Amino acid sequence: MDEEIDELVRGLDRSLDLEVRRANFDRLIGLGERAVPALLRHLQSEDQDRRATACSVLAQMRYPQVVESLVALFRDSNDVEVRWRAAYALGKLGDRRSVEALIAAITDPSPLVRASAAEALRGFSEPRVVAALISALRDSDWEVRQGAASSLGVLRAAAAADSLVERLADENADVRAFAAAALGDIGDRRALEPIELAAAHEVGETSQDGPAKRFMTHAIRRLRDSSRD
Repeated sequence: MDEEIDELVRGLDRSLDLEVRRANFDRLIGLGERAVPALLRHLQSEDQDRRATACSVLAQMRYPQVVESLVALFRDSNDVEVRWRAAYALGKLGDRRSVEALIAAITDPSPLVRASAAEALRGFSEPRVVAALISALRDSDWEVRQGAASSLGVLRAAAAADSLVERLADENADVRAFAAAALGDIGDRRALEPIELAAAHEVGETSQDGPAKRFMTHAIRRLRDSSRD
């Protein structure tokens, strides 16, 4: 079995045809829990591509017994791709044992890892998670800010409302859009006026049909409807 799995993992090499890689990926997923021991062994490989590949497959399998190995890989690896894939996999698994590592990833040197962690944390409704995501709203990278805003909306984190209102003036349209959407999800009616003001100032490519304007309009509608209930 291990030899078969090793061959399938090698069959995910990026130099191979996409259809071949997809077929090998599907075969690995189809093996299910039987493939886990060999995939965990690949997490310890000296080959960074092998480690990243194993992370991707394990994320789709979602077996909780791999959490500790993924956390260790995340903490020990110096490779950015391996770390962001590990964070992604931990988010998919949704095991609370990974929360501490994912919170730490919010301050990772790589924006790719920070963004992955911000997305992954949406599965954990805890005050320390909300606090970490609020801090990520001030990240220098817009994708991290967007991921944090989106996750706070999923968590319906009322404690983040004021910080999300600040992001309605973000320099990036996508961040503004997701901040508005999150405020709509949270449902705090005090956000209605700030969103209306922000929507009125949307100009250029984000005006009538742009993402920020559309998301703000939808959030306004949701908050107005909730005020009538």
